[in-house]
Amino acid sequence: MRKALVAAIVGVGLLGGCINVATQMNIIDQQGQSEFLMGEITSVNGGYNKINFAAESFSKSCGGTSMDGQVSLALSGDTYSHQFPISCSDGSNGLVRLRFKLGPRGSMTGSGIGQMSDGSDVRISIGETSGGIVW
Repeated sequence: MRKALVAAIVGVGLLGGCINVATQMNIIDQQGQSEFLMGEITSVNGGYNKINFAAESFSKSCGGTSMDGQVSLALSGDTYSHQFPISCSDGSNGLVRLRFKLGPRGSMTGSGIGQMSDGSDVRISIGETSGGIVW
């Protein structure tokens, strides 16, 4: 009984340290054509100071790992800013800046902007807003 209780507490603790948040990435090329990619943000080492980003469409996948993030703690919710290089399966790459806020019960919302090496603009939405933003 005691082993089962300890295992349950450890399991909940491990799950509590993980993040896995839906995200949407929109790449707008020089001609104004948009390509939408869906994906997720996951934590590195269970915290919010370093994150992984991955998104894909039927024809392309992109991803990257953030540099060390900046954190602003507040009573209304913790705010994080990340900058990271991204690379895509078609050989393109770029730099993105993300800013997100933690809400109640581990929810996360935010957005990001960036630019690819070919001049395409990047827009990212995070969390609850990722499925409903029209750029």
